[in-house]
Amino acid sequence: MCVYPFRFLLATIFTLPILLTACNQAGTDDGSATVADQFMRAYYIADDMAAAVQFTSGSAQEKLGPEAQQIESEGITEPVQDKPIVQITRPETKKISPTETHYVYQVTSEVAQIAPITANLSLTKDGNNWTVSKFVEEQQ
Repeated sequence: MCVYPFRFLLATIFTLPILLTACNQAGTDDGSATVADQFMRAYYIADDMAAAVQFTSGSAQEKLGPEAQQIESEGITEPVQDKPIVQITRPETKKISPTETHYVYQVTSEVAQIAPITANLSLTKDGNNWTVSKFVEEQQ
């Protein structure tokens, strides 16, 4: 009795739906989700304001640009050493048009005293590039 073809068949049956879902989601990303995720990682996880600002335009850049300049002028170049671990999830995506998409992220921390945050992003496409054009944070 040959067990290997049976194991291969079982592995294929269980992993194929996962692979198809991942490929389908990757195929539907027009680039806006990638930019939104990069912005969120830079801003919340890496605590790198200068990197986050590079993904912005419009009111988001007006909001974060001065903060990034202040951090740079004060010579703060490294994130805080004891920064708590932050997790981000994207529970909501709303495609408004081919050039505008809204994302909602939930930001949580390992530290119970830090309230969860809802981050609302609007991304707009100018030419071939997506940028975060609006950024609003709300504590829960």
